[in-house]
Amino acid sequence: MSQKNRKPEKLRDQGDLHFVLITPDMGQMVRSLIPRYLIEQARSHLLWEPHEFYEVYPLHAASPYNLLYTLCNNRGEVKGILWFQVLPMGRKFMVNLVSIDRKYQGRDFLRKMIVPFMKSLVERLNIQKAIFATTRPQVFKRLGFAPSQVALMEA
Repeated sequence: MSQKNRKPEKLRDQGDLHFVLITPDMGQMVRSLIPRYLIEQARSHLLWEPHEFYEVYPLHAASPYNLLYTLCNNRGEVKGILWFQVLPMGRKFMVNLVSIDRKYQGRDFLRKMIVPFMKSLVERLNIQKAIFATTRPQVFKRLGFAPSQVALMEA
């Protein structure tokens, strides 16, 4: 079968992937745990360089307001990351980074896996809402997200 006609591998209803919290004691190991390509593929909308993630994240890992989840397959390979900070004053969390292996993109993955997980975090952490910046607002509008009343500005 040619590469062009090959059907994409199915996710088996996401049963082959699960979220794993990177605990503060694992913060120093983040470079060996998270593949660089996941950071690099999201760099177009990041305000920092990939190497800065590996240098700075361990310094913030101990904060109870800083949460990093990896999305792993059954073999323990990291296929995605979700990094966010809880903003306790406004009862929100700000998503810093969502990056998913290209193999899992485009299969309704956000709607079936990421959005329900974020909603469960909102409930579990008693948060009012999740907020984040994106370079693809049309994708998130289709998922039911609304534009924020606050604009992101740069100088």
